[in-house]
Amino acid sequence: MKIQTATIACMLVLAWTVPGPIAEQPTETKDRVILIAGVEGVTNPQLIEESKVEPTYPKKARIERKDGQVILQAVVETDGTVSALSVIRCNRRGLGFEESAIKAVEQWRYKPATKDGKPVPVYFTVVIEFSLR
Repeated sequence: MKIQTATIACMLVLAWTVPGPIAEQPTETKDRVILIAGVEGVTNPQLIEESKVEPTYPKKARIERKDGQVILQAVVETDGTVSALSVIRCNRRGLGFEESAIKAVEQWRYKPATKDGKPVPVYFTVVIEFSLR
């Protein structure tokens, strides 16, 4: 009896970082203003490629052979770290895509956005595509 094994090729595509956030106005928190990248002289943060951790394809999604997309909103801080991550949209909830995307993106580092030459915190949006193709 011959046993055949199948290999599932997994491709994880980090689609893009979108500078504009869902929030349309700068947001004031207790003691600071979070700006919107690309608006009113605010530059876009630049991903430091060496810090880009690829999200892990969730086991449940792999077993069920499901693709997914997660849209995250976060803040790039003045030191280039990522904070305040939240899921704006996930087209396949309950398969682990959201958790995997957050776990990876919170490790990313950026050259911070600037306004008038000084680093400023900004909102940004990241779209992550998960595909088994």
